[in-house]
Amino acid sequence: MALTGTPSAAVTATLYAVPFYNCNTAIAVYDFLNQAWCGVDQTDYVTHAQEFLTPTIQGRQRLVFVTPDGLLRLYEDGFEDDRVTTVGYPYVDVTVESGPASPNSIQLNTSSGTIAAADATTGTNAGTTWGTNTTANARANLYLGYSTALWSAPGGTVAQVNYGLRWTSTSSTLAAFAVNGVTIKNSGAYSWGYVDIVQGTQITPQSVSMSVTTRAYAMQNPNGKAYQQATLRVATWNPSFTVTSITDGVNETAALASAQTRSRTSYAIAAPAWDATNANDDHGNPWREDYSVIVGTGFNLGSGVDPELHQESLVRLRMNQRGNSAQLRLANAQGRCVLKSVEVDAITGDRTGGTKYSG
Repeated sequence: MALTGTPSAAVTATLYAVPFYNCNTAIAVYDFLNQAWCGVDQTDYVTHAQEFLTPTIQGRQRLVFVTPDGLLRLYEDGFEDDRVTTVGYPYVDVTVESGPASPNSIQLNTSSGTIAAADATTGTNAGTTWGTNTTANARANLYLGYSTALWSAPGGTVAQVNYGLRWTSTSSTLAAFAVNGVTIKNSGAYSWGYVDIVQGTQITPQSVSMSVTTRAYAMQNPNGKAYQQATLRVATWNPSFTVTSITDGVNETAALASAQTRSRTSYAIAAPAWDATNANDDHGNPWREDYSVIVGTGFNLGSGVDPELHQESLVRLRMNQRGNSAQLRLANAQGRCVLKSVEVDAITGDRTGGTKYSG
């Protein structure tokens, strides 16, 4: 390619490299173990994969592909996908890690917000005094000072989070704020607290949806049948799955199960509900419906937690369809749902002559 212009005339244009976005929205997957194609990975934001590589990252061999925008994109890693999204309303989380003493302070919006001054001799707020005689009181009082309108924080709204508060801007810009009289510009630990600023863009986890459609089950009999039951053995991790039966014919489908989930705290046997903080160090106890975890402040790792445990279960579903054959479609919208086996039960259908399903 050659670029031309007017001799002696200044160039005022800007030249940009245009990557191949959205021209490749799916990647076909080949199963070398079974020597067959096994579906596609499809999304609205897969960019042009120039080459696949298998580098060692953090001590593990990973699959990545190179894109024209100069990025290495990690592939098939984890149960959820990651997307870079724009933060419409930036926010900051301020959490109390230790009880602050005077003259520590916090001020949300340095132009007109209240300067809340720590006082380790009291456990209550009053005026601009922030009661911080214990770490627990300091945490609770930090949020209470703003939620009761004792202190002002113009330009944003305040919500409670574990160990502190979240101040969310009402515009696309986060107003300046200060800890101990110093304007904070970056996330990190500052004396008594930890600050986490979220603005611009952020990585957002996104569930990966999937579906699998079985072959047509004709029961080695070409005649019509009345299908009675479908049995699926699945291994799940925080699922939301739907099962549909498809009989031969035009749009002959029926929903057998819709948006089926599993509880993190309920057991399949008679047992007290599991404490979701793992306070009893019993995350791996058998018979719970789901072993996915939400690891947040206060979660007990105890003797060790495997956050990727799948629970297996047998799903029996009533069928009331007629046809010469029937397929099952399993679709999952979140987490993981691994199909282990399928069984379909049917009885001989009517032998009425002249019908579609006559035997």
